[in-house]
Amino acid sequence: MRQRPRTTPSASDEDRPGLDDRIQVFTPPELAAFMASILVRDRSPLRLLDAGAGAGALTEAVLERITQPPLATMVERDALLARHLHEFLYEHRQKVDVASKIVHGDFINFALDARQRGEDFTHIILNPPYAKIYREPASRTALRGAGIEASNLAAAFLWLSMDLLAPGGRLVAVVPRSFLSGPNYRAVRAHLAEAGALFRLHHFRDRRAVFGRDSVQQEVVVVGYAQGAADERIDFSASDGLDDIDQPVESLPAQRFRNTADPGSVIRIPTNARLADSVTTPTLRFDVDVSVGPAVAFRLADRLLAVEEPDAVPLHGTSATDNDSNPGVWLRLNETTKNLVYRRGHYVIVRRIAPPERVPRVVSRVIDATGAVYRHGVAFENHVLVLHRDHAGLEEAQAQELQRILESDWASIEISETVGGTQINVADVRALLARAAAATRPNDGSNDDR
Repeated sequence: MRQRPRTTPSASDEDRPGLDDRIQVFTPPELAAFMASILVRDRSPLRLLDAGAGAGALTEAVLERITQPPLATMVERDALLARHLHEFLYEHRQKVDVASKIVHGDFINFALDARQRGEDFTHIILNPPYAKIYREPASRTALRGAGIEASNLAAAFLWLSMDLLAPGGRLVAVVPRSFLSGPNYRAVRAHLAEAGALFRLHHFRDRRAVFGRDSVQQEVVVVGYAQGAADERIDFSASDGLDDIDQPVESLPAQRFRNTADPGSVIRIPTNARLADSVTTPTLRFDVDVSVGPAVAFRLADRLLAVEEPDAVPLHGTSATDNDSNPGVWLRLNETTKNLVYRRGHYVIVRRIAPPERVPRVVSRVIDATGAVYRHGVAFENHVLVLHRDHAGLEEAQAQELQRILESDWASIEISETVGGTQINVADVRALLARAAAATRPNDGSNDDR
């Protein structure tokens, strides 16, 4: 993510390297001010780093909160924005140390060089860009050479920013909620937890409110890390968007957010504490497999049937989670499609796309695939998850028990606290069922992964 210039300079395409190959989502001023309020806690001099500075909105918000001129370093690879930053620095020359500078270049290269030099910063603020590392071959090579595990630029920026943080320093960043739970961020979560402590978390519940002007619909969070500290308690707050951002802050034990024994574990977002305390973890006493439905409809268009034929199997998709009748779509069996078919039996399917505002979040259905129309088996579209046992059905009572677990208040809380984004994945359901299975075992005092 980048910061929006207060004025929009004009330039030709040749003057705008980088603007089209990284997703540009600029920081609203309300968000910049909020992040600065978390970052700056005293009046001591700052060595400030703005990683991927854009037009300087985050640095400007910090300047408005301090009295002593900081030594500011602002890194930006886009030529147009870098020129704007030079103008910004000149306009604010009375508010910053004379040695403050603009670095026109790639942050990853800057950070790797600064790390090698032993340079550090007392305060780092960032709204990182978003792109897959495979789209940035030079960055990917540099990161691999430095032993850094990052699948996207946001993870790389966070990893390197923590490396540049001075002892006792603070880092504040706005990141997608998937940073808290996504497997692609596990390595950087571990790195940040091993180097310091999460001391602040703010959750924006409305995925349209924060960056809606840029047509971005994504849950985001603001995180604050302190270098060299231990995360015993974490200050937490939540708001729908920017208009109600000044919500009461609650100090909660770190164990409420994450498994402190596992640095890379998922970071939970606390929900209704009273409701969470009132529900019990259901028990699961049998093994179950979770898979994505293997049938991709648009690839099978010439093999889908609107009416039943002798050599065809019913194909269930998201409509089956709303209606347990026969699907009305059949898959013609041949040498290609036979590997997509499950045997007759009882299955549970879960809708994969489930926006956070949907209630209930987990939408499931028991599929009784034992009738005459299932004589050749049953198939499932890739828009649903399938709960099965080695591609065979479950006992009817087991399928019904699984559905009760998935639609319980407990499951709703677990998914709400651990799953970011609009999609429920195989790993999410596996983790959910693993917690239910663990509830059947004696408590050995260890923490659950989530």
